[in-house]
Amino acid sequence: MANKPKYIVGDYEDEILSWIAGGKTLRSYCRQAGKPSWQTVYRWLDKDEVLQRRFEHSRTLGFDAMAQQCLDIAENGNPNNLPRAKLRVWTTLQLLAKWDPRRYGDLRRLEHVNEQKQTVTIVT
Repeated sequence: MANKPKYIVGDYEDEILSWIAGGKTLRSYCRQAGKPSWQTVYRWLDKDEVLQRRFEHSRTLGFDAMAQQCLDIAENGNPNNLPRAKLRVWTTLQLLAKWDPRRYGDLRRLEHVNEQKQTVTIVT
């Protein structure tokens, strides 16, 4: 049985964060030859709060990149393959709404102010 390669987070950290910030998925990064598995990356994230915060920030940037890609597809898509372009945009927007509902979801807000001037806000 061959030994699994040992990966050191520092060797991949900036590369992974850049990949994620570019709107690509962690799993697509990890599927490349010679890269750590997605499970390994999540173990690193569990152990390192600073890396966790950097990863979350990269994810936010990546979500914005994905939204921009949707605009690019809509504006510059191939008119001969409109159903595929629509599906790509729709799928990406649905995922963004699930992954980051505050920024990309359909936000419903209900506010109530009671007699003591206390405001209750319910966001769904």
